[in-house]
Amino acid sequence: MLTRMTIAITLPDGSTRELPDGSTGLDLASSIGEGLARAAVGIQANDGATQDLRLPLADGDTVRILTDRDPDALAVLRHSAAHLLAEAVVARYPGTKVSIGPAIENGFYYDFDFPEDVVINDESLAQLEKDIKHLIKQGRTWERWEVTRDEALQHFSAQGEQYKVELIQDLPADEPITFYKQGEFTDLCRGPHLQSTRPLKAIKLTSTAGAYWRGDSDREQLTRIYGTAFFSKEDLATHLANIERAKLNDHRLLGTKLDLFSFDPVSPGSPFWHPRGLNIWNAITDMWRAEHRTRGYQEVKTPILYKPELWKKSGHWDAYKDGMFFTELDDDGHQFGLKPMNCPAHATLLKTRRLSYRDLPVRMNEQGLVHRFEASGVLHGLMRVRHITQDDAHIFCAPDQVLDEVTTTLGFVRDLMALFGFDDYTMELSTRPDKAIGDDALWEKAEAALAEALVRNDLPYTVNPGDGAFYGPKIDFHVRDSMGRTWQCGTIQLDYNMAQPERFDITYAGEDNEEHEVVVIHRALLGSMERFIGILLEHYGGEFPLWLAPEQVRVLPVADRHNAYADEVVATLRARGILAESDERTESVGRKVRDAGMQRTPVVLVVGDSESEERTVTVNRRGVEEKQTVPLDVLVEEVVVEVAERRMSAHVLA
Repeated sequence: MLTRMTIAITLPDGSTRELPDGSTGLDLASSIGEGLARAAVGIQANDGATQDLRLPLADGDTVRILTDRDPDALAVLRHSAAHLLAEAVVARYPGTKVSIGPAIENGFYYDFDFPEDVVINDESLAQLEKDIKHLIKQGRTWERWEVTRDEALQHFSAQGEQYKVELIQDLPADEPITFYKQGEFTDLCRGPHLQSTRPLKAIKLTSTAGAYWRGDSDREQLTRIYGTAFFSKEDLATHLANIERAKLNDHRLLGTKLDLFSFDPVSPGSPFWHPRGLNIWNAITDMWRAEHRTRGYQEVKTPILYKPELWKKSGHWDAYKDGMFFTELDDDGHQFGLKPMNCPAHATLLKTRRLSYRDLPVRMNEQGLVHRFEASGVLHGLMRVRHITQDDAHIFCAPDQVLDEVTTTLGFVRDLMALFGFDDYTMELSTRPDKAIGDDALWEKAEAALAEALVRNDLPYTVNPGDGAFYGPKIDFHVRDSMGRTWQCGTIQLDYNMAQPERFDITYAGEDNEEHEVVVIHRALLGSMERFIGILLEHYGGEFPLWLAPEQVRVLPVADRHNAYADEVVATLRARGILAESDERTESVGRKVRDAGMQRTPVVLVVGDSESEERTVTVNRRGVEEKQTVPLDVLVEEVVVEVAERRMSAHVLA
């Protein structure tokens, strides 16, 4: 008698369900309830990437079923929206060739090769958007099936879809090839996709751009159409409002408006910091130094010019030489390169010491100036520069100290993000890339250690396969700003390779009097100073908290006879380390208050006859409607304390 094989699936709550062998994610959802089956969008098995509901499950899998309540489900929705866009395009513009259409952060795109007589503009996007909404109203379902390589090539060759043919030819020989079909449109695709268009409630085509096929400027120029999609119209409205807000808060516009920095073609990609902008920089630096000192770091400063031998020893030569700046040969026939990162310099510095186990860990931090050649077309204000100041550090430790040091660093980056008001962040564990140095065993050891640190600290994370540094895996912190955008800032990289004999041969004398190799933890908490200030500028919309503001207090005398007292107020504040200025223009007080508001000054003090006589100030706090008149010494103490405590919000004086 034949026995039907079953598989056991574990759900997130720890419960298990038995299903027939070959059951899919959709079968699992149906076994729980028909409502869940209708709402299911995708699954995640064993904390891995999102996958299609139609794929079979394996015995022992731990499965999470995604619905529209899960943020990860948005990528599935948007991928399906990209396929609807392709269906609409080929129907409206016969002869168009399709290439790729992935979901991306905040939306999706699809690249097309249009016939020569087709021009895509705003009017075209509006019409295509109507076409997609008509398809949604009609209703579409997605069908998935596997094909052989020959079948796939025959299908797309017959249609003249040369981009799909090229993609198929480049696939590994053992990789399954899958088609997805909705309506009359069939695409080469790994998935995942929705079951139907029913969950797709809101879609918007946003813009177009040129894109080279496969990113190669020697290949065909395609037209990229961008869009976004959501499970609700309300979420789309919020997203579009954030886009408009982001345009107003563009750090390049605010940097000019608030007189913080500028750029000049005499040094492309290198910001010139104005006094007000440097005030922000210095406030962050003062905090950064203090926080590192309390955690046992030793600040260092290293050169920016090195002989190429250093980069060859570290392994950076093969990975970064094309992005480095080099000098001409000097009188001794030596060439030098501007450093693209700090770790080889820190290793060189550490080699001047003979280390004992009693010395470890050595925590070395530096605001290290590095230079990287970024193509002029990708330079973007403070976000993409050639002159980069990393808030860098390297921890040299014994192998049995790795978990404790990674744990401490995880806490450090979370504490630092909280100081700036970032409390919404995600973590990503990036594993060995294709081009990596070192033994497999060392990589497995490093990846396991980072994963254990995350689990030990109860920190959820996703895995980003193949995106580690060439010398070790890493944990990246992605923070979400006030407009819902995510930014990769902090990074913790675990390196078992730098200390190897063929690299820097860094050892310490252990308790057994034998020499042992150190382990290196590379870490940056903010990323780069330039980029992080750009992120903060857009996150706050220029309205920095008091401790970070480029001008913390502005004093407004009502008339010329009050200038002397205004100067005294400014001098008193400056003596306590506060950034204060006086506006003694012959303008009305109302005009000067508005101008201070335009400059985002958080504290504005008005002084007239009564204030001068009674040694008080009338306080206007940004974001606080009530105006208060208080003694000058009370105001000064409150401002000093608020700056020292690095508060994120205004405090109303008692």
